[in-house]
Amino acid sequence: FFTISDTKKQGGGMNSYQRQQQVLGILQKSGVFLTGHFVLTSGRHSVIYMYKQMLDEETALRLCRLIVVKFIDHDIEVVVGPAEGGRRLAKYAAQHLSELEEREIPWLCAEKGSESGTFSIDRRHIAMVRGKHVFVIDDTGTTGSSVRGVVELVQKHGGHVTGVGLICNRGGLTEQDVGDVPRLVALVGVPFESWEEDKCPLCIEGIIPVDPNIGKGAEYLVRKQQESCNS
Repeated sequence: FFTISDTKKQGGGMNSYQRQQQVLGILQKSGVFLTGHFVLTSGRHSVIYMYKQMLDEETALRLCRLIVVKFIDHDIEVVVGPAEGGRRLAKYAAQHLSELEEREIPWLCAEKGSESGTFSIDRRHIAMVRGKHVFVIDDTGTTGSSVRGVVELVQKHGGHVTGVGLICNRGGLTEQDVGDVPRLVALVGVPFESWEEDKCPLCIEGIIPVDPNIGKGAEYLVRKQQESCNS
């Protein structure tokens, strides 16, 4: 079972460990980082759930500042985030960077494309990234496909990605995984193990029930009850 102390393994020393504890504490207090027994959207089971809808404005602003201070003096000229998850983070990151560097830094969001992992931006905004140093931000990274899609979009339109920022890197992503960018910074690196239903140790041991209020938990429990009645 995952606890905050497990993140010590993810850091490079006590300072890193303390920073991750601080951020995880913020996420837990706001109801974003949950531990228990959850059924994910994919149907897989996990002891961790990132309830991103609970990320309130005050918390998002605070976390964005913790990220962007690591990119001061990187000559960032525009901030981009995927529309789902990164829209307001891009706005807040640009706001903080503008204040810290005492110059106006614009932001924009990338909309999901018709094909998986692809993104697009309004034609009117292409000039905002062409030839510019761009910072990409998102809330979480698991496979890296969303961030990589945004990075490739920026590059396609002639922008130069100077770095990527994440609140939570739950997939052990590297700079190469998100488009071979110069720098990837995540406030926390959380091991995000999940299992197929029939291999879930929590189900096998029966010690922690599935949470019916999170993810696909309710659907799972209804299905299991129907299977029990039909057997």
